[in-house]
Amino acid sequence: MILLDASALLAHVSGDQRGPAVSALLDSGGLAMPTIQLAEAVDVLGRRGIDAGRSREVIGSLMGEAIYSLIALSEPIAWRAGELRARHYHRTQRPVSLADCVFLASTQPGDAVATLDAHLAAVARDEGVEAVDL
Repeated sequence: MILLDASALLAHVSGDQRGPAVSALLDSGGLAMPTIQLAEAVDVLGRRGIDAGRSREVIGSLMGEAIYSLIALSEPIAWRAGELRARHYHRTQRPVSLADCVFLASTQPGDAVATLDAHLAAVARDEGVEAVDL
């Protein structure tokens, strides 16, 4: 399964130059997204002036089809996320957020991640998780 990061979803929604690659991935369907990434996408859209109703409409249209499942934060994911951040975070060289680490901790063996965040992709690869090139 491919897990979709908020950065990729935002590129699709906002018409970023990498949006078409994300759109193609969304068209293939069968993606998953941790709930923290959904929250992050809604937050960023809101700070860009897009109201919550419009965010819900745009992102909601992808749920159940392109993004067929949301992954809730569980205790095992929380433990793994904290361990990942402690192991990989560096203020200037690897500024991965805790949300990034929750995203990565939500993967299962054989999963891949779709992100536009180079630091997150590097941590994923270091952890043996495939990062989809967008």
